[in-house]
Amino acid sequence: MIDGTLTCPCIPPALANATTGLSVRAVRHRDDTTQAQIDNRRPFALHLKQGPDHTGAIRLACPATGTSPTVNCPRRPPADAPARTIGLTDTRRRPAHPAARPTVPAPVLPEAELPEICRKQSITLHPGDLGRSEKLRQDLPYLTDAAPRTRDSTASSKATASTSASRSTDSPTAA
Repeated sequence: MIDGTLTCPCIPPALANATTGLSVRAVRHRDDTTQAQIDNRRPFALHLKQGPDHTGAIRLACPATGTSPTVNCPRRPPADAPARTIGLTDTRRRPAHPAARPTVPAPVLPEAELPEICRKQSITLHPGDLGRSEKLRQDLPYLTDAAPRTRDSTASSKATASTSASRSTDSPTAA
C-alpha cells in the first residue's frame, strides 16, 4: 500500500518512495518532479474488479491483467497481439498500445514467495485482511486529480447549490 492505494508489489522504488520523508509543506506545494512521480504511480494501482459484497469483501485485479491492462509484466502474457503500427494522431489508441505502458521489473523471488497478487490474476480482500493498515486504505488516490481537495469540493458544492436555487426561483410557476 502506497499513500492509501493498493499497488503492484513490483512498483519501481522511485515511484513508491516519492512522498517518503516529505514535510507537510513540501506535500502541499509539490515541485514538478514529485508531482510527476505521484502521477506515474497511477498505472501500478490494483484495479477494482468487483465492489463490496454483503460482507464488505472486494475483488482487486493485477494491473497487468484484464481487457485493459495499465502495465506490462513479464509474468503476464499479453492478452492479444497488438497492431504493429499505430497512428500517432489517434489519441485514443496511442496510450492503450503496450509500448506506451510502463513495464514492471520481473520479481526475483521464487514462485512460492511471491505476493498473492503475483501468483493469481485477482485477489479478494475481506474487511480486516490488511490488519492495522486497513484504516489507511483510500478509494481515491492521494495527491492526484482524482482526489479532490476539501476546499475545492466545498466551493463547487456551494456553487452547485446556489445555481440550482437560482434556477428554481427563476423558473415560472404554473398558475
